[in-house]
Amino acid sequence: MELIDTFAGRSFIVQLSSTMVTLTLISMFVLAIKLQRTFASRKADMKISRYINQKYYRPIYDLMASPEKASYDYIAHKLNIQGPIAADFGKQYWLSLLLRDILFEIEDDDGNQVNMENLHTIIDVFELDEFFYKALRDGNLEQKMRITRTLRYFDVHIKNDEALAQMINSRYSFVRKNAIFTRAWNDPNDALTYFNSKDFDETFCRFDIMIFHDIMQRSITKEEDMSDLISKLQTQKTDSLRSLYIREIRFLKLTQCCGALTQMFEESVDPETSYQIVRTWGELNYKESEDTMMKGFPFQSNRVKVAILNAVSSFLTGKASGFLTRAYKSAYDYDIKVESIRSLFVYHQNHLLDVDFKSISREEDRDLFNYFEKIS
Repeated sequence: MELIDTFAGRSFIVQLSSTMVTLTLISMFVLAIKLQRTFASRKADMKISRYINQKYYRPIYDLMASPEKASYDYIAHKLNIQGPIAADFGKQYWLSLLLRDILFEIEDDDGNQVNMENLHTIIDVFELDEFFYKALRDGNLEQKMRITRTLRYFDVHIKNDEALAQMINSRYSFVRKNAIFTRAWNDPNDALTYFNSKDFDETFCRFDIMIFHDIMQRSITKEEDMSDLISKLQTQKTDSLRSLYIREIRFLKLTQCCGALTQMFEESVDPETSYQIVRTWGELNYKESEDTMMKGFPFQSNRVKVAILNAVSSFLTGKASGFLTRAYKSAYDYDIKVESIRSLFVYHQNHLLDVDFKSISREEDRDLFNYFEKIS
């Protein structure tokens, strides 16, 4: 019996091993087929890309770089379209990328201007509007991301934003973000309504900040827009997005919005928000914020304290000297001490005041005072 059991056990192991080998071979076969299809697809894509570049690069570049507006018929004749390219998704995809690359190339060439009217006519000739819609609806994730960015570069409004609406409901935050940026770019008069906390649950990267700034430049053009911005800012609960709005107030020099930041500064528990508020007040020379900053100074992080010292010393009001002296005398952190001494010298130098700093400096800080006195 023991011998029979032994042979039975070995037979099971052999069968199991044979099954695993068979499954492994099948998996390798399936993988090989997928790799072959992927390589074939990429090879076909590169062939289309080379064809598009060889045929259309030079005439499109000349049209987009030309300062003269060309008619639809002239552009269609110059491009010499042969075959139903408007019905070829692959060709249209590579055409859109070629147009994007030429746009960048012209702009990078000593800051030359792209002829956007000719660009939009080229888009009409190739019927790319319909392609953009189909690509956003049916394309893969990479294609959708490229097309949303391309729409902004081309300043093109798609005819139906149903596809964008689908992207806004994506489970990927970076997809939602790109779709929202594109929709806001297409609708600058109502751009602020598209920025909601739930759609920006990840930190903004530098590229996002640049896009946001471009959209705000197009959107904030009149007094009512500033009121909308303040209202949006006051109801915003996401720290990263709130800080971004405050940065825009500074970049766009919206001094009218500075007063609305006072209560936010007093109630803020986010160091980045407080820092952006103080920088905005300082760079926009909003002197009405001086008392608020002085009062809140002891409770702020070191980064915010340094920003307050810079702002107050630049205001050149009569209150600054006493505040900066008190900030120096109460400073135990080295960075704050150095910044308060530097701010004192900046303030008194700009005021053309002759002050005996030895009377306020501590013995252990004489070297710091001597250094700033020497370079001031």
